[in-house]
Amino acid sequence: SLNGGKGYWKQPYNEKEAKKAEERRIEAEKIRRENVFLEKIHPFLPIDKAIDLDKKTFQSGEFVETDLMKACIARLVDTSQKKLRLRALSGMGKTRCIYEAFKGGNDVFYSPTARNLDSGLHYLMRNRDKGIIVIDDCPIEEYIHIESIIETYNKDFKIVSIINVLSKKEAGSELWDFFLDDSKNGDVID
Repeated sequence: SLNGGKGYWKQPYNEKEAKKAEERRIEAEKIRRENVFLEKIHPFLPIDKAIDLDKKTFQSGEFVETDLMKACIARLVDTSQKKLRLRALSGMGKTRCIYEAFKGGNDVFYSPTARNLDSGLHYLMRNRDKGIIVIDDCPIEEYIHIESIIETYNKDFKIVSIINVLSKKEAGSELWDFFLDDSKNGDVID
């Protein structure tokens, strides 16, 4: 009822309900901020969200833990090595290695392409102090551009770029390259 005709509603304070309401407000704000973050970092996604959206690519085939794959995964997760360019023929397991190395990881951000990612990359750099940036389908020219952006922020990020090569001759021998090779594949793409 109105309090003696004075025009306001009087309701008893319920501390338990007030705490629940505050918890709901905090959770809603957390979700809102996460959605804004995901929108701003596009085309990047946290690795587990990228995996959930494209399980067919990340989890294709049976994973056979060969010495070569173990060595590749070890290089991927080694944060002391700040650059790694993963190159191989199509179908050799580059994306599967990314999955095996980083699934469940924090501060690992994946982009399926090197195109149109400047805005998302700048947002990531401004809002995170460390992490691993994984960029698939990344030609060397794009890699150089991306590296220059990351270096301007002087933060603790590792860059992993992935590219298909057409033949083993294209693999190169740079220190930060890791070339997946299978002698049974010859010199052809599958």
